[in-house]
Amino acid sequence: MSVRRWPLALVALPALFARCVLVAPFALFALIGCGGTHTPIALTVVAAEARGGAILDRAVHTPIDDAVRLRVVHLPESASVDPAAERALADRAARLALARDAYVTHGDFDACLAALDDAALVPAALAAGDRDGAARVLTFRCACALARGDEAAALDVARTLGALGLAVPASADDISPRAERLLADAVVAAHAAPTVRVEVAVTPAGAQVALDGRASTCRAPCVLALRAGAHVIAATADGYDDAHTRIEVALDQPAQVALRLPPATPERAARQWRARSAAESDTGAALNLLQVAARDRRIVWFDAAPAPRGQLRVRLALAIDDVRPRRMERLALAADIVPATRAALRELLTEAGVIPPRPLYEEPLFWAAVVAAGLISGGISAALLFEPSVRVPVYAGGTGP
Repeated sequence: MSVRRWPLALVALPALFARCVLVAPFALFALIGCGGTHTPIALTVVAAEARGGAILDRAVHTPIDDAVRLRVVHLPESASVDPAAERALADRAARLALARDAYVTHGDFDACLAALDDAALVPAALAAGDRDGAARVLTFRCACALARGDEAAALDVARTLGALGLAVPASADDISPRAERLLADAVVAAHAAPTVRVEVAVTPAGAQVALDGRASTCRAPCVLALRAGAHVIAATADGYDDAHTRIEVALDQPAQVALRLPPATPERAARQWRARSAAESDTGAALNLLQVAARDRRIVWFDAAPAPRGQLRVRLALAIDDVRPRRMERLALAADIVPATRAALRELLTEAGVIPPRPLYEEPLFWAAVVAAGLISGGISAALLFEPSVRVPVYAGGTGP
């Protein structure tokens, strides 16, 4: 029997070799997946809405991967309001109320002028786009100076209102007819006055330039045609704080204005981001603002918005330094939003190379392939080594039937 078996054993060697060839790569891949260490990369995940923040908190409650550390930041809804601008508006309204009361009710023209005695009051109003507020301040300054007997000062204020292109406000009904006529004449004279060429340069280039509280007038560098007198030039740009300056323009004297905008504070960047529409919230420029707002150059923007058929639309955008952003969008039922967010976030980070692909040993298909390979190779070996039983008839006496 042993003489018969050894040829079958030799035949079975290729099957055993095939089994090793099939199984060994999977085992090697598993070992590679298990080994190695990664230095965790820190990322900030930004949620602009309260609902999105709640979903994120649940989605990253446990780590997405050992290769990344996620920090969730919720931009407060109050980020859309500029506290300094709100305080300035309230202060301007309070001063105007005091001046009007002193002029109309008490006839105290010194108190009226004292309430408005702030050189920065009008430039600040124009820089904020409050042309009506600036016009009201100048109107009461003119009326109070004229009532006090200072006609030269009243005329100078009226000319300033005209040069700025401001209209006499409705509150002119509270002032004397003489003061109202002085202001109206100044407005008419300003319209007929010649203009002066003024060159405006802003750093960074391309900033929006606004003249005397109007909406955006031009993009820097640009040239403005201004009437003689005082003017306020303001500039704004994404990623920068606003800046403005007051200039005096004289006839036949072309002027140049240069403004340098300081980098935006995180609070200012958040307000600039919120000023964008929903369609612009994940553009490259918008994500740059979020990087400043989050105080991190590596961010993931997240949003979950209602979609048809009771679903939520999960939107993700990854911005790392100045590299072109990557985006991802998924639909999920509200009940599955947390696991869907985790899966989408992991896929986005994997595609961007932030985290390594999932190790093979964590994939169900890997183990299915290993089992299948074992079964196939085992079947081949069994087929080759199988030796059917052979019946050999034995006859007594050495002769056949």
